[in-house]
Amino acid sequence: MNPDHFVSVARSLAKSSNRPNRVFLRRGVSSCYYAMFHELCNLCADALVGGGASRRKNEWRHTYRALNHGEIKKRFNQIQSDKTYFNLPKVAADFGQKFVDLQLLRHKADYDPSYRLNKDELEENIEKVEDALRSLRGINTSEKKALAAYILFEKR
Repeated sequence: MNPDHFVSVARSLAKSSNRPNRVFLRRGVSSCYYAMFHELCNLCADALVGGGASRRKNEWRHTYRALNHGEIKKRFNQIQSDKTYFNLPKVAADFGQKFVDLQLLRHKADYDPSYRLNKDELEENIEKVEDALRSLRGINTSEKKALAAYILFEKR
């Protein structure tokens, strides 16, 4: 799945009118979160199995599907103490913080009937997600492998 398509959906929902329906804004938050989630899935599968033609292999799909929302949150919540051990770049910790924040926001948007946000807040989140995706895409191959190992495998 292309994370940029999730961002496009969020942007379309935000711009659906001058005053978009609250459901559109909520779905926009959810799309922002899933852009980050699928970016991480792609990164892990590409780093550990390979990109390009490898994306058609069962191993790639298996690695892509191995990510668990709750485990990712747990790993990112402890990344500050683990980042030296795993040789993770600051970008990974920044992405992780945005991921955790957006996951909490998505839970509110999807499950809390009293949650309210406006168009400007959604657009601000879209920009944060785009920045986070750009930053994560800019790390080098060994950093991507380190992050993939950190996310997918428990430290023992």
